[in-house]
Amino acid sequence: MKQFIVMIKNSVNCRKLLKLALEFNNPKQSNYIIKNHSDALNAAATIATNIDIAESLYEILSNSIEHGNLGIGEALKGTLVQNETLEKELATRLSANPDKEVKILIEDESDNITLVIKDGGQGFDWQSYLNFDHKKLSGFSGRGIYRPSRNMKLEFIGNGSEVRCTFGREPHAQKS
Repeated sequence: MKQFIVMIKNSVNCRKLLKLALEFNNPKQSNYIIKNHSDALNAAATIATNIDIAESLYEILSNSIEHGNLGIGEALKGTLVQNETLEKELATRLSANPDKEVKILIEDESDNITLVIKDGGQGFDWQSYLNFDHKKLSGFSGRGIYRPSRNMKLEFIGNGSEVRCTFGREPHAQKS
């Protein structure tokens, strides 16, 4: 599986890689600890029931890494993307924070799978993202909450460094 994991540059490549990874899906674990985007891709593909869920999980896990653990805010990320230096900054911050991790607890229920995802960050004002501005979809950010909220139930806990995600066990089940 590791040979299929590379740094993701855009959502088209991410979707292709997730489809490929889903074909090699491993048995489900009850807990994961991830530290980087490769780990996030692997976890998303292993846990998900379909490509849309895998893509949504990858968005949430990427947010946990970039915004939570590495402290890259929305404005800074925009600047880094525009300057084409995001990958370099991610590598620098990952090297400087080797102990930062994202924990994923899987609660396997009869009809649904629930994940509790917790990062090591300070949290964020998640309430301000509940009324999503669709104009952000064409930009560099804003997808990490909007996309997952379309196909799973999201429940932010406390300061936002922890989120509960629930989605259907069936491959085409949608959130209720």
